[in-house]
Amino acid sequence: MATVGTFCFDGANFAQATSLYTDSALTNLAPDGYYAQGTISRRQLNGVLLASAACSSCVPPCGTGVATSVSNNGLFSSQFGLGEDVGAVIIYLYAYAQLPDGILATYNNTTYNRLTCTDNDGTVVTDGSTYPGQNNQGTGLPTYVGTTNANLIAQSPYNVVPGASCVASQQLRNFTFDGSTYVDQGTSVTKTVVAAQQGTTGSGFNRIFTMVIPKTAATPAILGLEIYAPLCTTQFDYNLYCPALLTSFSASAEQLNASCAAEVATYYFAKNATLVSGAIVPDFNPFPAEGNFVFTTNTGSNYLNDTSTDKFYILNNSTYIKVRHGVVIQTGSCL
Repeated sequence: MATVGTFCFDGANFAQATSLYTDSALTNLAPDGYYAQGTISRRQLNGVLLASAACSSCVPPCGTGVATSVSNNGLFSSQFGLGEDVGAVIIYLYAYAQLPDGILATYNNTTYNRLTCTDNDGTVVTDGSTYPGQNNQGTGLPTYVGTTNANLIAQSPYNVVPGASCVASQQLRNFTFDGSTYVDQGTSVTKTVVAAQQGTTGSGFNRIFTMVIPKTAATPAILGLEIYAPLCTTQFDYNLYCPALLTSFSASAEQLNASCAAEVATYYFAKNATLVSGAIVPDFNPFPAEGNFVFTTNTGSNYLNDTSTDKFYILNNSTYIKVRHGVVIQTGSCL
């Protein structure tokens, strides 16, 4: 079993250091062996640190639920170990009633900022979009969801150096998740928010937002997650589930109307979640419902009909789903 100790290194950080020492004068080399700090693991051999490697056991595991409330603003960073299983990693985010929060996931050098929610329609999603984040694809920036607040854009850029209390346009304080809570790092960072990052309009506060990250191989096994809260006094909850194969359903080939047709293919969908007595609870629908992401693969690596043209798929229970940009936008009985 690993033990915790205090060591000194001769570099700007552990990843760039040449050697580890047991004293601050850097005269006594630490014993040869494996050392880890954060998500970085390195072996010291003959007094020299070898190349760094990601350490999946050094971070909290998936299957984690996190609830946070602070009087400040912040950039809340975390990393989670996903294990070796393949499948879809599903994140459910609840941004509460008062303020919008941004979310950005990073896995295998790819960023994810695409979300959906139950009853994904014009009362929740930014006008002209099929899902929150549609106008934000390819930017590598967080998508903001929750109740719309004009100050999110009006106070940008967030470049005011933080003081004793949180003020408008303040830099985001850096918080890092240690496995149980977010710890203030005592530093801050300037951020800018633009209109394209706003994923919701009106009152989306009672919605749980769903993100799907495909994990198609055993490695890499670490996912990074950032929650952006530029406005003072933030609160958010999220659940991050371990990789699992998505629920399948049989349906027809794509068509331009709701006429009944025989199923000829297998597709997959990610269930949304609902807030029940203050807890995030995944839905139990056996077939895709309005607002669900749908896919052609069981890991969520390829969206079904990820185009702006509406397509119909007839299910084996004589109902149809209408899909646009990988989202179910309507259901009903086939004709």
